[in-house]
Amino acid sequence: MPDRLFASGMHAISAVYNELRFRSQKRKPNHKSGVSRLEQKLGGVAAILAASDTIGQTPPSIRGYIDQFIESEDEAQLMLDVFRNELMPHFPFVVVAPGVTVTNMKRERPFLFLAVMMMACRHDIPKQGSIAKAIRDVISQRILIKNEQSLDLLEGMLFYLSWYHVHLHLGTQLTNLLHLVMALMVDLRLHRQAALRKCAKPQREYFRMEGHGDTVAARTLEQRRTFLGCYYLTAVIAMTARDFEPVRYTRYAEECCQVILEAAEYPTDIYLVQVVKLLKPSVSPHTLQNMLLLIHYYSIETYLCEIALDDKVETSRYGSFSTTRLSLLFACLRSAKHFFESFYAIPATIYFDLPYSTWTLYSHLSVVLSKLSLCVVDGWDHNYVSETLNFDTVLDRFSANVGEAVQIAARSRDETVSSSSLPRSAPLIFLTIDTKIKEIRAVQEAKRADLTRRSQAGDIPSEQAQLYIDGEFPAMPEDFNMMDSLEFFEFVDEPFWTQI
Repeated sequence: MPDRLFASGMHAISAVYNELRFRSQKRKPNHKSGVSRLEQKLGGVAAILAASDTIGQTPPSIRGYIDQFIESEDEAQLMLDVFRNELMPHFPFVVVAPGVTVTNMKRERPFLFLAVMMMACRHDIPKQGSIAKAIRDVISQRILIKNEQSLDLLEGMLFYLSWYHVHLHLGTQLTNLLHLVMALMVDLRLHRQAALRKCAKPQREYFRMEGHGDTVAARTLEQRRTFLGCYYLTAVIAMTARDFEPVRYTRYAEECCQVILEAAEYPTDIYLVQVVKLLKPSVSPHTLQNMLLLIHYYSIETYLCEIALDDKVETSRYGSFSTTRLSLLFACLRSAKHFFESFYAIPATIYFDLPYSTWTLYSHLSVVLSKLSLCVVDGWDHNYVSETLNFDTVLDRFSANVGEAVQIAARSRDETVSSSSLPRSAPLIFLTIDTKIKEIRAVQEAKRADLTRRSQAGDIPSEQAQLYIDGEFPAMPEDFNMMDSLEFFEFVDEPFWTQI
């Protein structure tokens, strides 16, 4: 059985492997290709099967899972309404139209509906976890073992990955899920224009004669949105959480944006195009009114400047001007400040509706701010950093806002008496946020203390060490382990927090 599962996993991602191998041939020899990184993940693809208790048994059908978790048709309709009205606007790449009913979803898009149930089941956290686990079972059986390919599976996986933090407690599978999404996208050929191929890729197309019943249908708006959703998710996660080759922004991606913008089938299509193009980036922040768009913009702006935090970059690469690196650091700090200001303008009432892509941006910016507050560069004043954007204050504000969101969720359970609405609960990952922040703060203070000690020992020139030395910071215990406390920040730069 293990050999069979591994072979199935290999087959499921072979399309992505071949795609990345083709790309790597065009890269410079000294650039680490996506192939080598993907090879390191091949052995772990089968690990997704560990979430399943049904191996060796006949698993329920997707419809069977739906019937198992839905208590009534009224509850199912309420969950669909919650998803459509409150969650879907934050991830507009897969749309459930207003006229689509629960019956329609069960019949035509069952796996997507199962993912919708998982996200909208915020009133019952234990059930939400069970649905998330069932989805992993379906992914294992349908994609890895049976090698099924459908738009329904891809759309459901996109949503499942987009609210990754909701089911993170089941085990980290971010990289595996990402590559499965990319593999399914390539197998469905959504990453390029619809056309008959005249080359042997895949080989079966080579011997197929044109004009004998084969027709090429134009890409639908649904297919184009799904492809752009794959691009968006992989681009954001590659920028903030994982080192891998994301889906590229091509001329076809530009075409998809243009077609969707011209059609504007749904109000969220305009937001979709703007947030995708931000990842280039090419949009002025002055044209953006939506706070979620602004935090995407400022995160990209910060990302472009944070190269100045890399001590491995040779001084000569900054050019003939000695202030180039310092200017980049100031620009990075300014962008980070704008990011956090925009983020905290988002009302706490929708915190638990935000997708994983938003939280990974926040986490990445938190790491950048920590690095800015510890960076040692000629002319870089840590007191100025603290006055502009204080790391501890940012953590305090985050803790307070999450606490407010938890209280709002708790009140909703007491106040919801109508059968026409569902209460909400805080996702498990947010319930221990104070403990996580306390331990992250301890790591930050230990790093400051270490920097102070090295400065006093002469390892760092005193004129460079603009440090907080008014007080002593405790050293970290040797047996201190951050990994158990970093679930919320699982997708950020873990070595930065753990390698003291």
